Amino acid sequence: MLDSETPLIPFQSPPEKQRVACRVAASKLKKMITEIHMIMNDNQSEYG
Repeated sequence: MLDSETPLIPFQSPPEKQRVACRVAASKLKKMITEIHMIMNDNQSEYG
């Protein structure tokens, strides 16, 4: 169990920095998912 003293984020950074990092991670993830979908569609059209 975590006690109430323990911060959830091990390093403290300003909120705007966290927001930017979150946005970057989200856009990277979205791009990855799009690429995976494209690859899957290519595979389906080749083999299916």
